[in-house]
Amino acid sequence: MNGDVMNVEVRFFGGVSKAAGDMESTRVTFEGETLGELLDLIMEKWPGTKDFITGPHASTMVFALNNKALEPPDLSVKINEGDKLAIMPLVAGG
Repeated sequence: MNGDVMNVEVRFFGGVSKAAGDMESTRVTFEGETLGELLDLIMEKWPGTKDFITGPHASTMVFALNNKALEPPDLSVKINEGDKLAIMPLVAGG
């Protein structure tokens, strides 16, 4: 960890929102550097999200940082003050 405290907006969609207590958007005070550290904090604050982040539903999720999908999610991506992270289910259509 770099020791810098940042505010990051986190948005939850679909089942992840329900797992986070029907929360759709929140600001998280984050002391870390990477996406992996931020996801660890999210799972600590909202344990129900773990199934979607690292559990059985993880392969059906999309993570977007500042409106750009991270495919595949790179846990070493640096997080900066004011970043916006969205966690949402993969949408299939046809």
